[in-house]
Amino acid sequence: MLQHCSHNIDIQVLLDNVEGCDWYPVDAVYNTKNFIEVDLLPNKVGRWKVGEWYYQLNERNNWSRWSYDGERFTYSWSKREDKGNDFNKSKRLIDNEVKKFMDAIGIEDWGWRFLRIMPEDHMIWHIDSPNYTSCAINIMLKDSSPIIFENDKFEYKCALIDVSNKWHTVESGKRERLTFKIIPNAPYEEVRKRLDIAGFLL
Repeated sequence: MLQHCSHNIDIQVLLDNVEGCDWYPVDAVYNTKNFIEVDLLPNKVGRWKVGEWYYQLNERNNWSRWSYDGERFTYSWSKREDKGNDFNKSKRLIDNEVKKFMDAIGIEDWGWRFLRIMPEDHMIWHIDSPNYTSCAINIMLKDSSPIIFENDKFEYKCALIDVSNKWHTVESGKRERLTFKIIPNAPYEEVRKRLDIAGFLL
């Protein structure tokens, strides 16, 4: 679910160039209309209610869930950047740092983005699509408020996270929480093994 690790990325390069990325805010209010009540959650696109939770699976294979009509979620993402994109200067400097790390663990394809959560923000429970984000290496840049799974919560500085198989959300802290997310195009267990071989597992 989560494996603490280290990295060889220059954090200052990320912080110096974060504002050179394309940012967009998420501000969404979720309703409870047109849900089908079921006993077990089906693995198909639709809106489902199981117990007290409302679930939605979209066409990109992303799951989300919420607990009441009108629940509001706010946070900010930078646009996902993938290897080989046409980068501006800031993005190129960031991607060079990611490349240095991915080369060290033998991963040839990747994406990356930032996540910003302010103290008043509220992140939705979700499972990432295995088609786009099978796992992630998250590096904490500001604040250390935890990631929350259904039965556990973890604070970390850098961790490999199984985001496409486990329900998770993020707890807002007392200050801005800024995370850098590397998305290797490889399964969790393969990335974990490569991190171990390269000496980055803690």
